[in-house]
Amino acid sequence: MRVPPAYVCSHLSDDGMCADYGGKRACESYDAVMSKVCQVTGKKPQFGKRLSHSHRRSNRRWNPNIQTKRYYLPSENRWIKLRLSTKSIKTIDKRGIESVVAEMRRNGRKVG
Repeated sequence: MRVPPAYVCSHLSDDGMCADYGGKRACESYDAVMSKVCQVTGKKPQFGKRLSHSHRRSNRRWNPNIQTKRYYLPSENRWIKLRLSTKSIKTIDKRGIESVVAEMRRNGRKVG
């Protein structure tokens, strides 16, 4: 199993093998560099086919419009940085950052 270069295993030994994954090169505890996932709604890329003029099909991917945004949490007296879809930004503008963060914590999501 090959691991893409964007992923780095945290327990690789000097020979490039993971000690926790039976000596294989891949590991389930790798750290992702940057994902295209919204922290509030959970939106992530969708996959489909690109269709050419001659109807040859090839794979393609539709990424959500993810933006990095900072919000101030007055209750905790600190700034948080979130990766949000544009729909989530509108949701926060409507409901307020405090209620959205409270819902994220109830659902078990990490708040940056």
